[in-house]
Amino acid sequence: MFERTLKIGSAGKLFGLTGWKVGFITGDGALLEAAAKAHQYIAFSTPPHLQAAVAEGLAWSSERFADQAAALARSRDFLAEALKREGFVVLASEATYFLCLDLPASGVAAGAVAFADRAVAEHGVAGIPVSAFMSGDAGDGVLRLCFAKPDAVLGEAARRLGRARRAWIEG
Repeated sequence: MFERTLKIGSAGKLFGLTGWKVGFITGDGALLEAAAKAHQYIAFSTPPHLQAAVAEGLAWSSERFADQAAALARSRDFLAEALKREGFVVLASEATYFLCLDLPASGVAAGAVAFADRAVAEHGVAGIPVSAFMSGDAGDGVLRLCFAKPDAVLGEAARRLGRARRAWIEG
């Protein structure tokens, strides 16, 4: 399978460097050669110092990445449990830095855009409706939350979202 697979990664995601638009790719030599030919027409002006920093990071030990994954899994589980205590139905997440809430199943009879707007305006907590990444009405009842934050921030976010949920249900 290796000879027909490319793995494309994001330094911003892998190293927690929001805004770093530096990626990397691994795979079989023939595939990499074809990808490099296409890449020369796609990417423009990636800062060399960021490329050097990413190359340094890619040389880190696998233990460091395992520790990071374990810490993120702990944060994910912490936020999921806090949100469940607030009455939300949390969709399973085994990868990414995000949890998603099923708003209709959580008793919120509103689209995620309306709920997110009200949550940020009235309760000071933000989430992204997954419909922002889709066309039409797809995903309109699902709200995405990032859990790559300290426990204190995650706990407060869950409490605020819980207040927003209760306010919505109570009208």
